[in-house]
Formats: sequence, structure tokens, C-alpha cells
Amino acid sequence: MSSQPFTIQRINQQFTITKSQKNGLSYELFVGNQPTLSTENKQFLATFSDQAITFPDPDSSQRLYFYLRSETTHYLIAERKVMVQLNNLRDLGGYLTDNGQITRYGLLFRSDDLFPLPPEDCRYLEAMAIRSIIDYRSLAERNSRPNKKIATAQEYICSPNASMAELASASMETDKERIDQLLKIAESPDAQAYFEKGRAGMAEEMARFVEDPLGIAAFKGLLTLVKNPDNAPLIQHCRGGKDRTGYGTALILILLGVPTRTIFEDYLLTIEMNRERNHKRMQEYQQYTDHPMVLKALADAMSTQESYLQASFDAMTRLSGTPLDYICHYLGISEAEIIRMRQAYCYSPER
Repeated sequence: MSSQPFTIQRINQQFTITKSQKNGLSYELFVGNQPTLSTENKQFLATFSDQAITFPDPDSSQRLYFYLRSETTHYLIAERKVMVQLNNLRDLGGYLTDNGQITRYGLLFRSDDLFPLPPEDCRYLEAMAIRSIIDYRSLAERNSRPNKKIATAQEYICSPNASMAELASASMETDKERIDQLLKIAESPDAQAYFEKGRAGMAEEMARFVEDPLGIAAFKGLLTLVKNPDNAPLIQHCRGGKDRTGYGTALILILLGVPTRTIFEDYLLTIEMNRERNHKRMQEYQQYTDHPMVLKALADAMSTQESYLQASFDAMTRLSGTPLDYICHYLGISEAEIIRMRQAYCYSPER
């Protein structure tokens, strides 16, 4: 994935920071709980010039940000996944942009819903000073799995009409009736055609986000919040953090100048984030039904496929020539606002 010249990995309560390329430069390493490009309120850890440095987790009770500086460059890095009891809460920092800048850690997050959070994880997010939570879910989804309250944050509803995404993220507790319907369909003469159409449904739905008035209104609402950095740090989420959140994330990263290939890599990272969850849910579904056609439909709905996001990119390109032009024309973002967003959410590695 196209990212800054460092990777960070946690193993057995130890961090390892590795240079992506050998450069022989010496870096001072500082750590703190604020995502700022400075040594202020950060503790000095070490100076290193080797390819990698390993050290114990300085504080597992809070999210940490590592500031590295050489004589000419500086970088802010953090774990991409936020270490709370959610499958898919992750940071959009650390991506290289087309003009050589880097997206900042600690300001823009994407996630699955906040229903499973225990009290200690709510406090963890409050310590991150989360200010805004943008919820793409339908009323039914919100009623069945209400977000846990984050005291520092204001919640906003930006819900597109997304029936396929609801099916993709449904649980056994909320979707047994729908599965019963799928079992009935599976016994009908038109079953094969129905399920083949359903497999194309997610891509069609993500294309509808681009043109449907409800989709336009929902994602215009997202960008209205994102373009004002006073609303950050912010979390945008749906149920599984996959398609509605994936499309919203793509819009943000396009505006910040992140290359298309990187945007798709970020979208497909959900495969890894949701792997354990999806495996568990398929085991639950197999206890409820062993019908191969229905199980395949449910597995397809949970999958993360490049073609889904590509459908939205194709629709934006068809309407406006480029996705960036679409965002400007249909979602009301001006060139001046793009400049301000890049100033707020990106930085230059040159000191």
C-alpha cells in the first residue's frame, strides 16, 4: 500500500517501527497521545539509524502517536487499526498524496458501528477527543444496534438508501426473517436468476450512491462536516464499515489527492479487518441453514470486492469526467475548500 516511509507493527505488547527503504538517516523518536507534528507533550524514546527499532508498548491504555524527525524530514505514524473491540475501526493517516504530502494520522477514521463498545473503549475514544460520529445506517439498523455514547462527540445521521448494504451487514438476531425469505426463493424456479442478480446488486447499489438523491444528500452531508476541520477527529461508519463507509472514505481521499490505487487498497483492507467476524457469522448461518445457494448469497453479500467500489468510480466518471469533478459539481465542494482540507488533513514530510 502506498504509504509513508515507515511501517509500525505490534507483537506481544511490543512495537516495531521499520523503515520502508534503507536510507542511512538517523531519526529521533518521540511518543505521545496527541497526533501533532512536534515534540510538544511527547516523550523522547530513542535515536536510531538502523532499519528497524523494537521497544515495549509505552502505554497500552491509550492510542499512541509516534513522531520521528531527522535533520531534514519528519513523520507522524500510528497503528492503522484502533485497538478497541471493533473489527474495522481504522485511521486514514499515512497515505502519500499525488503532490508528495502525507495524510495525517489521528483526524479521520472509518469504522463499523459502535454498538459493541464496552465502557472502557468508550473512554478510550473519548481520550482521542473524537468530536464527530457520522452514521450511514438506516433507522432500523440504528434501532437494533444503537451506538454507544461517546461523551466528546456529536452524532450525525447521513443515511443513503442502501438495502443491499443492510443485508451485507445483517446479523442472525436481526435478519432471520430475511433468511427465511431467501430459503423460500431458493426453492422457486427463478432461484438461480434471482441470486445471480443479487450478486450484482452491491455494485449497482454503490453506483446508485452517486446518482440517487438520497445518496447525494447523505454524502454531501458527510463532506459538509469533513471540510470543516473543527469537526475532527471524526469517525464515519455504517454497520460493517465496508461499502457505505468505503464509498464515503473514497470521497475524502479523492479530495485529499490520494492516488486511486491507494484508495482501492484501503477499501480492500476491510477483507482482513472483517475476516474473523465474517467467518464467525458464516458458522452461525450454517447452524440456521445448510442450503448452499442461500449460504453463498450471504457470503457474497459480506464480501469486499473491488468491483463494488469501481462501480461508484465509473458512475462518477460517466457523470462528470473524473471523480474529483463529480465531487465538486454534485457534492458542492469548491477548489478553495479542497485547498483548506489538504492543509488541515495533510502535511509535508520536509521540515
